[in-house]
Amino acid sequence: RSARGSRGGRARLHDLAAAYRAWAVAEPHRYLLIRGDPVPGYVAPADTLERARAVLGPFLPLFAAGKPGPAVAGTVEEMAAWLAADGTVGAWVARYAPDAVAPGLEAGEAGEAGTAQATGEAGTAVEAGTTRATGEADAVRGTRTGGGDRAAASALAGAVLAWTQVHGSVSLEVAGQFTGMAHRGGTLLGAHMELLADAFGLD
Repeated sequence: RSARGSRGGRARLHDLAAAYRAWAVAEPHRYLLIRGDPVPGYVAPADTLERARAVLGPFLPLFAAGKPGPAVAGTVEEMAAWLAADGTVGAWVARYAPDAVAPGLEAGEAGEAGTAQATGEAGTAVEAGTTRATGEADAVRGTRTGGGDRAAASALAGAVLAWTQVHGSVSLEVAGQFTGMAHRGGTLLGAHMELLADAFGLD
């Protein structure tokens, strides 16, 4: 569920993180089942990735509007390279943060190598082998140059960092790792989000 309205990016980031934590704390067994440790040799279905991306999608527009500082510059640079190398990731960013995509590009056909058909909230369909990407995926080329490059890379970097911090903190709490410690899980998660908001200059 996305956080919308007149609230600033910082407040919306806290809203999203709090909603994630609230569900996990209320449904610990389901959360731990989803989070479960990887099984050697097991390859998750393609829609697993798309569902995971859908959870992170609402974070993208928050960070697309950010002003990344030196602390996250390296991550933003690496995310820019990822966007340039993987059109499906760019399509996912375009789905949730269309303003991060540079305008003025015409829709067309683009060959993309894929291994499975992935449809749904996270982006455009990618068929096995060489596929015909939709205009949305083609428009993502705009994230590689100009202002769109910075906004899309910032969006992706922020979402990935939010994922690691939210998922990490909540997983430790739900697994009982904070037992016997004085802090509350919500307080710790809030501190993580404040630091992240500062790093991206969120209002």
